[in-house]
Amino acid sequence: VQYQGRGQRGRSFCSPPGGLYFSLLLRPPLSPPQAPPLTLLAGVAVARGLRRLTGLPIGLRWPNDLVLHHKKVGGILVEMELKGGEIAFLIIGVGINVHTRWSDFPEPLRPSVITLAAEYRQPLTQEQLLCELLLELETWYTTLLSHGMAPILDTWRALAVGLGEPVRLKVGTEEITGIVHGIDAAGNLVVRDQQGRVRTVAAGEYNHP
Repeated sequence: VQYQGRGQRGRSFCSPPGGLYFSLLLRPPLSPPQAPPLTLLAGVAVARGLRRLTGLPIGLRWPNDLVLHHKKVGGILVEMELKGGEIAFLIIGVGINVHTRWSDFPEPLRPSVITLAAEYRQPLTQEQLLCELLLELETWYTTLLSHGMAPILDTWRALAVGLGEPVRLKVGTEEITGIVHGIDAAGNLVVRDQQGRVRTVAAGEYNHP
């Protein structure tokens, strides 16, 4: 169960009734530079779990959005706590719009969000969904520890939404407009900007122009 969910950059996460919200604590045997791609691992696990359970074409939009029909159906946030230069623990926070009523979303968000119940007409409980997603997260975490990030990155690319499309990124005080090319081996977004330069972005706000 998740209380007082947070979004990117410390913002409050919209968590209306009817959704599934949970956090998972991990203590991975990884160095801090190896940790950022865990957001992609969580995305792959949750998207694959949702696809297997519902058959819906859930996709991923960098860095942490779960997308259905180009609308956001959920989000993921990974936060890391360091101790003595090592990872003390990681928290993976997940939020999914399951049975959320349209009227419970803030009005500015309504054009850009969707719920599972709007597309999946079979009975679906939060408990059933949580069990499926925890199994997928365990599977992909085991894959990471045994095979590294390569299979996770390959699967993320196969599920990616927005490749080849225009994007506007806010990176600190800089704004980058260009075309999405994909992600690199570290999970960074690769964009070709309007000047033709290939830019690598580790963190930023992702928007369509």
